[in-house]
Formats: sequence, structure tokens, C-alpha cells
Amino acid sequence: MSEAQPKSDLDAPPVTVQRRLLLMIAGGVLTVCLMACCVCSGAMFYFRPRIEQSPEKAIALTKQVFRSITIPSRWEARGTIELNVFHQLNVRGAYYEHPKYESVLALIHVDSRWNSQASVREHIRETMIERGGGDEPMLIQERATREFTVRDSLLRFEFSTAKDLATDKTYRLVEGVVTGTTGDVLICLKIDADAWDEDEVAALLQSIQ
Repeated sequence: MSEAQPKSDLDAPPVTVQRRLLLMIAGGVLTVCLMACCVCSGAMFYFRPRIEQSPEKAIALTKQVFRSITIPSRWEARGTIELNVFHQLNVRGAYYEHPKYESVLALIHVDSRWNSQASVREHIRETMIERGGGDEPMLIQERATREFTVRDSLLRFEFSTAKDLATDKTYRLVEGVVTGTTGDVLICLKIDADAWDEDEVAALLQSIQ
């Protein structure tokens, strides 16, 4: 797995669309968990998600949820998103970005005693890869299911082509759920069409152990 060099605050990149999307994800996840346990709105501040820009923590968390995964060398570790509510809902995710294109790779583990893992993952998926720069749903132009062998099991992943109507950009989207060392992990990729490399994505998915 690729390593990342520590960066100081002066080296930190400016806030990007990806990090704004992560904030939206965090807010949506918090809403789901508060509805699930009927926590009063005053608890929202205490249980707010923690989003941290730290390449080192992103790499460390990735190693915790997978025994092994080969992140393509051109993807850079950026940070983590974490949320814990009464130890009943625990969301931990690592995200990577492409240095030249508006693209994001997220690996997100959801552990819930409310049996709401699927609902939380679905909200994250929709927010992460199906919304464009204007916070409007992107236009899905093509969608297909492909199968890959991951840890000796044949798993299905959804591959889509979508257009951001706010920017007129085209993206390739990939999503799927795999079993990691701590449970199911949602894999989301949103890749600028100009940076799309299908062989690279296939190698990433098949490298998971």
C-alpha cells in the first residue's frame, strides 16, 4: 500500500469539493443515528462527526479495516472521518484523493447495533458519489454491474457514468461492499472521466485481503 509523507498545515491543500461532500456525509450520518436512538437535538454538538486531514491516520485506518489493499500510487491519502454515538453506531472512514483531478476514493466501515448499517451506507453512497458540485443529483448516463473476485469470493460492484449538470463534467462512479477485518466496508470511487483507468480500479478491488 502506498505511503504518504507527513504534511504541515502550511502544506495542506485548500478545501475541496470532496471535503465538503465529507461534511455532508457526516451530517447525514448524524441525522440517521439521532433518529434511530431518539437523541435530542442538543446532543448533536456532542456527537458531531470528527473529520481530520491526516494522511498518516488515513493509512493507519485502512490497515485496520483490511489485512491488505494496494492503493494505486497516484492516489494520495488525505484524512479520516469518524463518528461514535453511545457505542451504538460507529462510523470510520479513510479517504484518498487524486492530486490533479477532482476524484475521491473512500473506504468506510459502519458498525451499528440498531441494524441500520445498510441505511447509513446508502446515505453515504448517495451523498458521496451521486451529487455534483451544485449539491444536485448527477445525471446517471450509464450503469452496469461487474463481478470481481475478492478474498476468494465473487462480489458485485456497480460501475456508472454520470454527468455533473452544474459543471458539465463527466465522472466514473464505482461502488460496492466488501468484508474487511472488522466487518463490511463500503468502497466508493468518484473519478474524473479524464483520469479514469479501468485496469487500475480492477487491480485495486482484486488486491483486497
